Amino acid sequence: MNNFNTQGGKIFCLDSESVVELHEILSNNIHLLEDMDPVEPRGVKNIGMLESAVSRQSVGSGTYYKYPDAFSNAATLVFGIIKNHAFHNGNKRAGLLALIKHLYLNGYVLCPSLNSNELYEILIAIADSNIPAFSKKHIKKYPFIRSKEEKREMEWESETQVRYFAFWVKKNSKPKESTIKGDVRIGQLKRVLDNKNIKMEQNGSNLDVFIEEENKFLGFVVSTKKRHKRSYSLGNNRTTIGRPTLAILRKDFNLTKIHGIDDTFFYDDEAFLDSEIKTYKKIIYQLSKT
Repeated sequence: MNNFNTQGGKIFCLDSESVVELHEILSNNIHLLEDMDPVEPRGVKNIGMLESAVSRQSVGSGTYYKYPDAFSNAATLVFGIIKNHAFHNGNKRAGLLALIKHLYLNGYVLCPSLNSNELYEILIAIADSNIPAFSKKHIKKYPFIRSKEEKREMEWESETQVRYFAFWVKKNSKPKESTIKGDVRIGQLKRVLDNKNIKMEQNGSNLDVFIEEENKFLGFVVSTKKRHKRSYSLGNNRTTIGRPTLAILRKDFNLTKIHGIDDTFFYDDEAFLDSEIKTYKKIIYQLSKT
């Protein structure tokens, strides 16, 4: 991952290694392999084309960048990944995962209300250079305005298509602080609790959370006592805690937004991406067939 400063703030970008890792997920993720064969053949077909797609994010010089905000930066990366065909297979799917990851790194997520068919449709439109038809179909929902120069184009140039896609991405994104989806990994929960001096013990599908009080004598700890102990059920999945259960835990131990603890404290990149893969599993499967 790389980053650079623009007039609008810092932009976090994905490097080639990060994009390759996302592509590998298509062959390694258990949620996808239930319904979809691994990507074959695997790996990069043309490293130059991959680096070209990635470098689109940092086009510019000095303090000027061509894609200076999260939405246009994500859009040009995804456009490059899909159109450059740097991988033997799975380019559109890698583009989708790159969109999700890029937005998350820059503080955004795709809206939960986003129509899955529409997301699939626009990714296919990018691959087929058919953004104008997509725009015409959804003109009432997305009143995209082309410049005078763009209107003179016989066909939409690639930069016009990228600009439209950035417009669409912005319309369908929300700050991640207000829209965090999915379960939280137990390891991440423990890190948050440790930071707040709250202890946690897992016994199978049960989670005991408490505050440990030390009894000292002459400056030495002679014993400890568990105070404010609460128990929570994890259900069948013992590696994550569900959102409803987490909400109760946060309220019990003053870990809510009112107390300055935002939702994002409980998430890491890996957990979020795993959650989004579950959410868009059907689309990923559809993309594998086109």
